[in-house]
Amino acid sequence: MTMTITKSWLSSLSLASAILLAGCNNMVSVPAPDTQPIKAPNHTVIPSHPNANTLVQCGPFDPNEHMACTMQFDPVCVTEKTPNGLKQRTAGNACSACNTPAAVSYVPGECQ
Repeated sequence: MTMTITKSWLSSLSLASAILLAGCNNMVSVPAPDTQPIKAPNHTVIPSHPNANTLVQCGPFDPNEHMACTMQFDPVCVTEKTPNGLKQRTAGNACSACNTPAAVSYVPGECQ
């Protein structure tokens, strides 16, 4: 009885291993994901700013231009004009950063 169970168990293990190995031979090679940050259209890097490599000025806001942004989380710190001056807020990504009329510019990373 014990010998039959052991043979059955080994047979099942061998079959499972063969199926698993056969499946690995058919895997498709997938390229690595693009890790470049998203930049929305009409944004300009300001070369004279202290953070010249990272500060991006938002283009003019057009309420008729509906921009669809991805939900990729790549936080940026947005500077916005308010009646009381400038304020900063963290946006989910560069695309969503400039989708308001108050947005002036943004830098990569969350606001401090």
